Amino acid sequence: MQAESPISTIVGNSAKKVQTASAGAFWLIIFASAAVILAGQAYAALHKGINWDEFFHYDLIRRMAAGTLTSTLQTFFTHFFQWLPLLPGDVTDHIRTARIVMLACTAGAALALFGVARCFASDKAAAVAGLAYLSGGFVVSHSAALRYDPMAALLLMGALWLLASRPLRALSIIAFGALVGLAAMITIKVVIYDPVFAGVAWMRWRESKNKGLFMRRLVASALAGLAVFACLYAWHSTFVALAPVSADVQTVESAGRVMFSEGFIPQRNALVIQIIRAPHVLLLIFFTFWLLPKASLSSARKVALLGMLAPLVSVLIYRNSYPYFYVFLLPPLLAATTPIMDVALKRSGMAILAGLMVVVSVMTSYS
Repeated sequence: MQAESPISTIVGNSAKKVQTASAGAFWLIIFASAAVILAGQAYAALHKGINWDEFFHYDLIRRMAAGTLTSTLQTFFTHFFQWLPLLPGDVTDHIRTARIVMLACTAGAALALFGVARCFASDKAAAVAGLAYLSGGFVVSHSAALRYDPMAALLLMGALWLLASRPLRALSIIAFGALVGLAAMITIKVVIYDPVFAGVAWMRWRESKNKGLFMRRLVASALAGLAVFACLYAWHSTFVALAPVSADVQTVESAGRVMFSEGFIPQRNALVIQIIRAPHVLLLIFFTFWLLPKASLSSARKVALLGMLAPLVSVLIYRNSYPYFYVFLLPPLLAATTPIMDVALKRSGMAILAGLMVVVSVMTSYS
C-alpha cells in the first residue's frame, strides 16, 4: 500500500479545518440571526399596543377564574394563565406578560419545525426554514399575541415531529396523544392540520418494514389523541357555568358557517401584506410547488410534503385568515420547503439569506 505523502496529509487536514470553520460560521449566523429576530419581537411584545382580541382572550382568563365561562371548546388555554390576573399592574401589563409566554411558544414551534424539517433535508436547510418562520411577515408582528395560535402551533408541530421522526412506541404514542388532544381542546382549527398528519403518516407507513405493526400503532396514536381530548373536555366542562355541550355545538356550527361565509380569498388584503412583508416565504413555497415533481424523492415523501403544503388552501376559503393566523399556518408550509432550501443554500450565501430575514423582521418589529 502506498504511503500517503506529507503534502496530501496537510492539504486534507486544511480542508477539514476549513469545513469545520465554515460549519461553525453557519451556525453562528443562524443563532445570531434568531437572537436578533426574537429580541425584536420581545421588544414589540412589551411596547406595542394591545389588540382588541387580546382583551377578549384576557377576559376569558378572568371569567375562568370567576367561574362564568360559557363554552368548553377554545377556552382550555385559560388554565395555563390563572396566575395572570394575580400579578401587580393593570390589564395591559398582564397581557404584555402573557405575550412573552406566547413568544416562547412561537420559538418552540420554530424548534419543532426544525425537527420535522430534518426528516426531509439537511440540518442547515431545516435551520434556515426555522429562521424563515420567525421572520415570516405577520409571524413577526403576531408571534407574541395572546391568542390560541402560538400554543396550537407548538403543540401540533411537536406532535408532527413525533410522527415524522420517532418510533411509535408506548411513550411516543402517549406523548403524541397528549399533544394532539390538548391542541384540539385549545382550538378547533386543528382540523386544518389534518392533511399534514395524513401525509406524514402515509410516508411513515410506506417506509416501514412491518406495515401491519405500524398501522396498529398509528391507530393507537389517533385513539390516544381522542382519549386525551375526551378526558380534558370532560374535566374542563366542570368549570363551565352553562350547559357546555349545547354551547359547544353552536361553536362548531358557527365555525362551519364562518369557514365559507365570505367567498374566495376572504382576507385578500392580509394575504397581500403578508406577501409584501415576507417575499422569501412566497418564493420558497412557489419554488417548492414548481420543483417538487422533479425532486429526487420517493413518491411517499412527495405525498408527505404536499400534505404539509395543503393548509395553504385555508387562506383561499377561511374567513378568519387574519394576520395572526399565519403564526399557526406557516410552520408545516416552511418545513415542506426544506428540500428546495438545500438547493438554495448551495447557490447563495447563508449570510445573504439570514441578513434579508433579519432586516425584514427587525423592520416589522420596530415599525
